[in-house]
Amino acid sequence: FYGVASKKPGDRTYKLLEFLNLSNFNLKHQIIAIGIMASVFLFFKSVISLYLNRKVLYFLSRSAAKSSSTLLNLLLGSNLLTVNKRSIQEIIWSLTTGIQMIFVGILGASLSILTDILLLLILFSGLFIADLFTTLITIAIFVSIGLILNFTMRNHYIKTQSILSRILIATNEKTNEVILSFREIFVRGRQLFYAHEISSLRKQSADSSAEIAFLQNISKYVIELILVIGILLIIGTQFATQSPGRAVGVISIFIASATRIAPAILRIQQGLLTIRGNAAGAKLTFDLLAELKQDIKIFDNSLGKPDLNYQGFNPEIIIRNLNFKYPGNSEFEIKNIDLEIKPQTFFAIVGKSGSGKSTLVDLILGILQPDSGKILISNTEPSETIKRWPGAIGYVPQEVFLQNGTVYENITQGFEVGELPNELIENTVQVAQLTNVIDNLNNGIQSQIGDRGSKLSGGQRQRIGIARALVTKPKILVLDEATSSLDSDTENKLSNEILTLKRSTTLIVIAHRLSTIKNADTIIYLEKGAIVASGTFEQVRKLLPEFENQINQMKI
Repeated sequence: FYGVASKKPGDRTYKLLEFLNLSNFNLKHQIIAIGIMASVFLFFKSVISLYLNRKVLYFLSRSAAKSSSTLLNLLLGSNLLTVNKRSIQEIIWSLTTGIQMIFVGILGASLSILTDILLLLILFSGLFIADLFTTLITIAIFVSIGLILNFTMRNHYIKTQSILSRILIATNEKTNEVILSFREIFVRGRQLFYAHEISSLRKQSADSSAEIAFLQNISKYVIELILVIGILLIIGTQFATQSPGRAVGVISIFIASATRIAPAILRIQQGLLTIRGNAAGAKLTFDLLAELKQDIKIFDNSLGKPDLNYQGFNPEIIIRNLNFKYPGNSEFEIKNIDLEIKPQTFFAIVGKSGSGKSTLVDLILGILQPDSGKILISNTEPSETIKRWPGAIGYVPQEVFLQNGTVYENITQGFEVGELPNELIENTVQVAQLTNVIDNLNNGIQSQIGDRGSKLSGGQRQRIGIARALVTKPKILVLDEATSSLDSDTENKLSNEILTLKRSTTLIVIAHRLSTIKNADTIIYLEKGAIVASGTFEQVRKLLPEFENQINQMKI
């Protein structure tokens, strides 16, 4: 120790000691003073880093949540074709995991890399003061190995992360398929098939996750090995070219710095892999965002108290020269449709399966956008009409979706509890022929109906869908095969109730049961997307033999 103390430190080291007013102290006190200053610096650096890390993570997580809401808003403002391009699980992944990968996985890792780069600059500056040659060797060793590891591993890492994302989505889709088609699977005795399929996907997922973890660990062990080699190299060069005292000092500084440099290089290298891996995993989100940006229509309805008066709304529909084709389907198209649906009339659409009935309704509602022609509801495009008078148009699809909640929650879907008057809900329940159903449930309208309404019959689920459409007192009501699951008696009662709405509501009905549209003011018969006959029930019957045959078969 005293032999080392008798030697004068290097020029840069001596200048640093002079700057810190430590040049007149002996070596022991210099070491103690520098050690205390370094410890205080590292302590405050760690505390500040911890505080900033927490703030950054909260900021990124909240930004991710906000961006997810924005992306969902964009999706809701798009059309049905855009939504149907992706599976439900792909959309869920894009809105949740994909967004999280972008903000926390990519932006978060980028900020961590910047912090470690700053730390390296400080450490290399300290080494530069101690010994230029050692600094250059240290930079060459660690930066080179970091770059080599990054370039050799990144492609495999990206590919593995991309595969893992697809496997996780496929697993969720297969699990969802099992749950939704449980009855058919059970009856066919194919439970083991699906169990093996999901088990195989889980195994592939486990293998990909293990591969990603292994790739990250490779860097750790390689850098540890390089650290040992670097220490031996520095020891050899220092004792060969410098005095023992200076060699010991430089080696000590190198070892102390290397213990901080090696983890920082490791974090930077792993951070770069994380960024690329998350970019691969978030590809679905990037693709969805890019597509939605091309045709943005933000869905920005006010969440204020519902106004069920619809002041200024005219329930008239005008269609002029309407044409539409599904992309990639040349066999079907809506062709040259011209219609006027007058206020407070009963308008029916009939035709064989695949004739374009539901497509025409989707176009009228603005769910699909026409290739040419125009549709006006209350002298406004459908999407704008809905924004201006939300709730003025009611719609009951062929298959009603029910959430895992109560009857009340399903009828008032999209509204807060108590937002709609109880009197209105009671009246809606009566019109939808739900009174007896609710009375027979244990907790009445607050009874749980199970996932997708599993505790109810098909007809009961359909009636809840009808009540949901009626609860906003719509001025236009569209029913797409809305009574197909009802028995004849209930259907007749419901049809009579709905007909009474004609005094204030325009009715548009698609029906295979021709008895439900016998009293329609106007009927159009579609065939391959074109209107081949229109008029009253009796007029269409005379004009179209096919319609007459259907009537005779149903004995109407």
